[in-house]
Amino acid sequence: MKKLPLLLLISLFSLTQSALAQSTQELMPLKVGNSWIYSEILYRDDLTISQQRTDTVVVVKDTVINDITWYSVYTRSNRNYTYMRNSEKGLHWMQAREFTPVADEFVAFPYPATEGNESQFATVKLKLRNLSKELLWQGKTIKCVEYVIPEGPGVETVFNILPGVGNVLIERYANDLLNIRYELTQFIPAE
Repeated sequence: MKKLPLLLLISLFSLTQSALAQSTQELMPLKVGNSWIYSEILYRDDLTISQQRTDTVVVVKDTVINDITWYSVYTRSNRNYTYMRNSEKGLHWMQAREFTPVADEFVAFPYPATEGNESQFATVKLKLRNLSKELLWQGKTIKCVEYVIPEGPGVETVFNILPGVGNVLIERYANDLLNIRYELTQFIPAE
């Protein structure tokens, strides 16, 4: 009789782990009302701070385009709308002007994928550099998927994405020096 509760606990633990694994297959959880608050820091060449501000990214609505559900994501700092969706290939993007698509869709961040995988990100190349990049974020060590856009000698943009949460850290380097740091301070899931 004592084995039954233990088996039940093991079964529940297995189901919980399975559900967690499935829920984190999406790089960015897209649901109307989800929002991400970022701290954006711009640096001078001597690595002193030239500007610091807060930015918010919000999923404002969903819509169906060609029988596929897309989510309109609004970035407050640049008043930019981007349509996004998750698929078995990864996170798709489509540029928009307000709620009107203005460019073809592309897989912005392939996932799942293998390290070293290269893909087209709009007009530049994107490389998956590390599938389990360890970062210290909000006092915890997390494992992110690290993508990089090499833009020339000493110039690159690095995206660290925590599956199930989204971008937690974006850094841009110019002349091998940190130029911009865009760090997630809060993810607020919709109710």
